[in-house]
Amino acid sequence: MKLSLGLVAALATLPLATLTTGCGGSQRAGVSNRGSAPRGPAIVYFAYGENAVFEADCYDPSGDCAAIRAKALAGGELVSGDARFRMTGTRQEECGASGDVGEVVSYERVSGGEDAAPGVVTFPADATIDLVALPSRWGESAAKPTADPAVLAVLAARATADLAGGERARAVQPTDVTIDQIIDGNFLGGPAADRLVMATIPLPESDGPGYVWSAVVAIPDGNRDGAMTLWQSDLETFSISAHYDLNGDGVREFLYSSDYYEGSSSGAAAIVDNKIKYGNAIGCGA
Repeated sequence: MKLSLGLVAALATLPLATLTTGCGGSQRAGVSNRGSAPRGPAIVYFAYGENAVFEADCYDPSGDCAAIRAKALAGGELVSGDARFRMTGTRQEECGASGDVGEVVSYERVSGGEDAAPGVVTFPADATIDLVALPSRWGESAAKPTADPAVLAVLAARATADLAGGERARAVQPTDVTIDQIIDGNFLGGPAADRLVMATIPLPESDGPGYVWSAVVAIPDGNRDGAMTLWQSDLETFSISAHYDLNGDGVREFLYSSDYYEGSSSGAAAIVDNKIKYGNAIGCGA
């Protein structure tokens, strides 16, 4: 596992756990292969730093990613649209805010426009992991999801329960909640598609940065009565930039970013036993 880069105290409270075994892909007990074709070795990268990518996740049927990683680092190719990039080896990337360093993989552009960048990519480029890359929540293409009244009611109930007993305890109304992102897919291993909702309740401007409530809420199998809070913060927001099925078990892993006003952490994660389990991560903060 790679060390996080400049993780700050606010991020250090996350319940970090191992998603992969020796970066060998998620191996979750009780989740059967749902008839998918057997997976071959694959690595998931996302762009990080100047002309570099970060290895977020990897899988090899043997349980050891050493061979596929060596192949990638020995001039392996990354493909993004019409652009192609050749990996040239690892380097240490320094976080300017904290001075910490983390390991990334350098690349050189082989073809494509000068502004082309890998984004979220796999090695090999044709890896059949059903990778779905999502627009950046901060980008112009990242429109806010439709405010479904039924989902807003679920979120208000979850926020009310999560805040109970604290100094910000209140009866949250659906109109208090802002939905930032909604993603559907089999993330929990049940018989039907789940819904993951990222939502916030902002603080009044006079209270400074942060949130009354910021959370990831899961609606398992689409059953709103079973909604549960997987992650909660009063400082950070959580977003998902891509999801995929790395080992072919029918349950999806994802790439996340946890951001606050002075930093962020990004990496791979999965939902195991109704909790978010974190894998390789890299971040930077004051």
